[in-house]
Amino acid sequence: MSAAGKWMLVIASPLGQQKADVVIAEDLTGTISAMGDSEEIQDGSFEGNTLTFRADVKKPIPISLTFSLTLLGSNLSGQVASGMGKWPVSGSRGSS
Repeated sequence: MSAAGKWMLVIASPLGQQKADVVIAEDLTGTISAMGDSEEIQDGSFEGNTLTFRADVKKPIPISLTFSLTLLGSNLSGQVASGMGKWPVSGSRGSS
């Protein structure tokens, strides 16, 4: 099982549902894109079926996010943490 590929995530944030596209390479580098902005993901790790990474995004507000997601087939679920709290995340594998 690999976390590499394109993922479509939905974050249930205090600002409402935020959608993001995440592209992860085999070496666990990649990008997160949302609201017309794209940022590099950092500190990618995949152990067992848990994917973790960090990203510093600029929209809808500048914030550092740390994702902890469980991979189950073609779906991801978990949470994202920031200095403002933790929020649920869900997602599915997109087309390459």
